[in-house]
Amino acid sequence: MKIKKPHIVLTVILVTLLGSCVSISTKEMSGWERANGKMVGKVTTKFTAFRTLHFIGNRAIETRAYRELLEKAQKEFGPNADVRNVEIEGSFSGWEIAHLLVGAGAIIPGAIGAATWGGTLGPSIAISLISFGSGWTIAGHYQKINAVGDVVIYETNK
Repeated sequence: MKIKKPHIVLTVILVTLLGSCVSISTKEMSGWERANGKMVGKVTTKFTAFRTLHFIGNRAIETRAYRELLEKAQKEFGPNADVRNVEIEGSFSGWEIAHLLVGAGAIIPGAIGAATWGGTLGPSIAISLISFGSGWTIAGHYQKINAVGDVVIYETNK
């Protein structure tokens, strides 16, 4: 079985597109919040998250980032502090290597099995790598998340 160039190109494009990192802006200040709030500082947090299918999990990442930022803001600036203008950026995580190594165990048996059933080892390994790369990348990936938010305290009219 000969691997066609379009299959390899499609796989590379798919892996590149689906392996992208998260970049989210959330909790932007409304007009009322800008008029009644006072920015008193910034808080940051870092954690690792897994994004299933590369789009499932964004809401969970937003929620976790906001919760951790709010906790830090309230510890530092008091219980009335809130967090707005949250910027969330994802980057490569070392857990991704472990994720890939676990899945790599499927490549060798698949290639040997294909070679045993009449294929040659080179194309069999290539087919296994393409299948693995596509399937494993579609499943999701780990990201190191860095979130930054503005700490706001609202002035109340009494």
